[in-house]
Amino acid sequence: MQQEQKLSYSPEAAAAATDMNRSAIYRAIQSGELKSYKVGRLRRITRQALENYVAQLERGAA
Repeated sequence: MQQEQKLSYSPEAAAAATDMNRSAIYRAIQSGELKSYKVGRLRRITRQALENYVAQLERGAA
């Protein structure tokens, strides 16, 4: 069964998808490492931005 991929995530969903804690996601947003946008009062992170952030972390760990 194939899981549908979302186009954007809340910080909480992004944290769950990456197995990180919510505070780490918010710190990455605040520092500019993870791009996000707001829709009204809601913060969202695109799938591409999340993938880029994880790739950046992988490159730093290598």
